[in-house]
Amino acid sequence: MMRVHFKAGAYFLVCCILAVDSASVKKRSVTSQFGTNNYVEYQPGTLNVILSAPHGGSLKPGTIANRDAGCYIGGNCVYSHTCGTKDFTECEVKTLRDSYTKELTILVADKLETLTGDRPHMIVNHLHRSKLDANREINEATFSVTEAVTAYDEYTDFIGDAKATITGQGIFIDMHGQIHSE
Repeated sequence: MMRVHFKAGAYFLVCCILAVDSASVKKRSVTSQFGTNNYVEYQPGTLNVILSAPHGGSLKPGTIANRDAGCYIGGNCVYSHTCGTKDFTECEVKTLRDSYTKELTILVADKLETLTGDRPHMIVNHLHRSKLDANREINEATFSVTEAVTAYDEYTDFIGDAKATITGQGIFIDMHGQIHSE
């Protein structure tokens, strides 16, 4: 399966999708599966396309400590809340929410269904990026906080579930918005 990151060049594709008249195609009802505490959502699809939104969520449960920075130990970053002195230069983590990632993912899923009559698979992380960054390595993503690890595992398991239903070629699109001014 090919992995494509959603970058500026793909905005043309999105504009084309958005230009389609959605009145002519009947949409199927969408049934979501949720992980623990509804932190992660999976909408199974019928199209060989998987859309994922790793950090467009807004949930900030108090039971999950904020990700902050790791500790630089022996030339490596150790991501833990108890590792010692935090190094915000060498082991900084991104915690700002990407703008409109979840909303854009839903919109693209809806428009792909309008265009094709089939719906893509969609996986959404509803936790704020300060709690979980679902497309990072597990230690940086979760700081080993149990609830965050569970959500991370469910997110990646849902992607695996979607991949398992794809026959032939498919495409995985990891959706991202922008938070920085670059």
